[in-house]
Order: sequence, then C-alpha cells, then structure tokens
Amino acid sequence: MAHLVYGKQFDRVAPSGRLVSICLGVAATLTSLFITVIAGEERGATWAEKAVWVATGVVILLAAHLLPALTKGARVSVKGMVLPIWIGALIATGYTHATFFLNAQGRVGEQRASAVAAMTSVPALPPASSSRSRTQIAAEVATVLRNLAVLDARRCSADCGAVAARRKTLSARLDALRIEDAEAVRTEKASDARMAAVDRSQKAQDDARVDPFVADLATVLRLGTTQISLIVAIVLGWLVDAVAVVSWASVARPQPRTIAPQAPVAAAAPQPSGVPTAPAVVVRAAANEPLLCEEPVAPVIAELESPVEPIVATAAAVEEGEEVVDLADLAAAIRAGMAKTTLASIRAHRGCTDSAAMALRRRLAEEHPDLFRPLSRVG
Repeated sequence: MAHLVYGKQFDRVAPSGRLVSICLGVAATLTSLFITVIAGEERGATWAEKAVWVATGVVILLAAHLLPALTKGARVSVKGMVLPIWIGALIATGYTHATFFLNAQGRVGEQRASAVAAMTSVPALPPASSSRSRTQIAAEVATVLRNLAVLDARRCSADCGAVAARRKTLSARLDALRIEDAEAVRTEKASDARMAAVDRSQKAQDDARVDPFVADLATVLRLGTTQISLIVAIVLGWLVDAVAVVSWASVARPQPRTIAPQAPVAAAAPQPSGVPTAPAVVVRAAANEPLLCEEPVAPVIAELESPVEPIVATAAAVEEGEEVVDLADLAAAIRAGMAKTTLASIRAHRGCTDSAAMALRRRLAEEHPDLFRPLSRVG
C-alpha cells in the first residue's frame, strides 16, 4: 500500500527581513515627507499657497512611493496605465527634493561665508591729506618748474632781491608739491592694498558658500559647482525615494502558501526504538507546472519508505503531526465513480488544498496509470 506523507513545514518570509523592510520604508517615507513640507513652505508666500504646495507635494510623494506596491500582482494593462503616472510622480518628487537640498545648501553656505567675513580683517584707508589726484599735482609741478626756468633765464638788472624771493617761493612750492605727491602715492598704495584684501575676503566667502565635496568634485570633473550641486541634490532625493519604493514593494510581496495537515490522527502506534524515523517530505507544485510532471519526489519518497514498514511509517507520521493519505482508497473511490482524476474532484473528495490535490494526482499517475486512460475512467 502506497502512502503520501505531508509534513507541517511552513514557508514564510523571515520576520526579521520583513521588519527591516517596514522600518526602511517608514523612515524613507517620513524623511521625504519632512523634505516635502519644508520645500512646500519655502515656495509659497501666503499660508494658503504654502498649504497647497505642501498638499500637492505629499500626494505626489505618496504616489511615487506606494504605487508599485499597490499595483503588485495587477494586470499588465493596469500597470501600463500606472507606469507613466509613477514616472511623473518620481520626477516631481525629485524636483521637490532638489529644491530643498539646494536651498539648505545655500543657507549653510551663507552661514559659512558670514563666519569667514567675521574672521577676515580688512585694513582701513589712511586719512587723505589732499583731495587732489596725482595728475593735478603733476600739472602744478610742471607750472612751477616753468616759472623757475623763466626766472633763471632772466638777468638781474634791477630789483634782484624781488627775483631772488620769487625764486625761493617757487622752490618752496615745488618742495610742497613733491611732498603732496608722495602722500598721494602712499594713499594709492594703501587703497590698492585694501582693495586686494577685500578681493581676498570676497573670494574666501565665495569659496565658503560652496560645499567642499561639491567643490572638489567640480574640480575633478571640470564642471561648474552649480551643475554639480544640482546633480548631487537630484541624486540624493531620488536615492531616498528608491529606498522607500523598494522597501514598500518588498513589504507588499505576497506570502507563499503553506501546506498543513487537514485532519489530525487520533491514535498512533508506538514506534520501536531501533527503527529510524523517516523525515517529512513536502511536495509543492508551481502554478505553471504541468499536471503530469516527472519530478524526483516519488523516488525520494519510495527511498525513504522502503526500509520502513507501513505501520512504523504511519506511527512516525502521527508522532510528527503529519497526515497520511491512502492512495488505494482514493483509487478505489475513482474506480467506483465517487471521484474523478481531475484536480477539482480530488480536492472536493479529500478536502485538501490545490497543491496537495496536484501532488495526489501526480502520485496517482505514477502508481495507478490505468485511471488516466480514457477507456478506464468511470463517470
């Protein structure tokens, strides 16, 4: 008499992995929600505009995160309609996240620039002794030198004292003009030094406004810091969205069905201590598997049952909480017309699941092939 043993073996997703997926999904979605709320508030001027921006961003964000999980297992036509909506939601969410990251980076850059400006000292200009430029001073110097030259060219025929006094006056004026020119030169040098210090301070502030990583990456890639900042902001936003999408899709993954015994055995015979216990064999059938598929399950069961007597195998199965199916009774019921070889009839007759009925039908095909011949079927 042939027997088919189904054990209480459950196929389930590891609880720890599912818990990790839930935690990642919640964390990523909450992070994106905070980003969306802050970015929405910065886009609007009034409270009504801010509320509309925030609500729009939250709806688009939830659609981008949950649409793949909600459409899991749906028809291809439904997925085809949802796909462009999901792609548009991802693009809009990336725009929102990029806005937040760029604004946040700009605010932090301004803080760093303010700190640099506070630490940088710019020299003050010395008080100007003259408001005239060096060009004006040089023109007056030229006039004084011409007058001196005219005096030196004249002969002193009369009133030589007045000529000498005029010459001394022009000489003193020339010395004063030279001193004024030296002061103008010193003022110009101090002004140039101050302008150079201001330029250095401005450059340090501009460098502080840019993120150090972005600046180094822009140097390596030979691109502008603005382009690199935009790319980094978009990548960061989409990375958070990708984590959320994958996590929720993993949580929404359907759980595999479990083969469990249909009815417990009331009594069990004691098992001798010297007889080894046959391990439970779980037979599963895929949804796309043929009805009469040759699998190595039957040889394995036969190999496990061959050294054990039927009573001992039954006792071991009852002790492990397994269900023993008598194929001879099922074959007799089919020959008597009380059941058929179809999956629906076997399932209704035995009260088992689809996978168990498929395994029974495969076993019947191996042990009783005459039941599947058209001329030998009853009913």
